[in-house]
Amino acid sequence: MECTEILMHFMANRTYSQKELDDLVLCPKDIKSSIRKKLKDRRADISFSLRSQDGEHSFRVFASRSIEVERNFSVGLTYLPPEGVDFNVIRCNGDHGSHTNHVIDARQFEGFHIHRAMAEAFVADEYAECWATPTTAYSEMAGAIRHPLTMAHVLDFERLFPAQCTFEQLWGYDDGLYQPASEAV
Repeated sequence: MECTEILMHFMANRTYSQKELDDLVLCPKDIKSSIRKKLKDRRADISFSLRSQDGEHSFRVFASRSIEVERNFSVGLTYLPPEGVDFNVIRCNGDHGSHTNHVIDARQFEGFHIHRAMAEAFVADEYAECWATPTTAYSEMAGAIRHPLTMAHVLDFERLFPAQCTFEQLWGYDDGLYQPASEAV
């Protein structure tokens, strides 16, 4: 292993206690950037940056949705540590098929679900948010955008995501980049 690989392996394997992970989710956060949009590989993506109010932590919010399959989406909160590898602390997924938990309880389920970073995942050398639970907290992309922002104490997110705002309105599909599959020729 080269020096860079060893360093990346060490940084990727830093462990976090469950309290540290929960504190990352619960600390109040302010929006620090405007929404960035991109269309890539038939997916519409948005992202923006957050900073904890105490100035100690940086985060990125991402939302990605298949253009062809409306219920195939992912919305998450990524922690950007000052040193080390970024990881998701929350990820709200649509109904994209089955999910299997490997770390805590080896169960499989389908439908909308929420991933949370778990301390056990770091110890098991899994990705941080590999564990998920089914949810009825949202049933479409707009609800899935608002849910993790509420969970993660993102202040004033309503100015970017009004209660009735859809992903299509947020993206601005009228810019000609989007053509729903039902209207495609």
